[in-house]
Amino acid sequence: MEDPILLRTLRDDPEIQNAEERYRQFMADPQLESRYRARQRFLHQQATNLEEAREEGRREQLRETARKMKAAGIEVAVIQSVTGLTPEEIGSL
Repeated sequence: MEDPILLRTLRDDPEIQNAEERYRQFMADPQLESRYRARQRFLHQQATNLEEAREEGRREQLRETARKMKAAGIEVAVIQSVTGLTPEEIGSL
């Protein structure tokens, strides 16, 4: 941190000092740090999995829309422009 006023303010706050000291102690313990990093990786993977599931849900909604449009006799080019699906994907529905 480079802002001297902010640094001085933080250093004058006993709660901030306490939190900083506890953080340093925590990170100095290799086992705790390892567990913390493993938890962070787990949370990141969970967020990635959730985003992938959401994306798959969006793709499935587009496929369902395309199925209905195809059943209604709408041209593949129009379905493609509305859904963004490829002609091959539309053809396989």
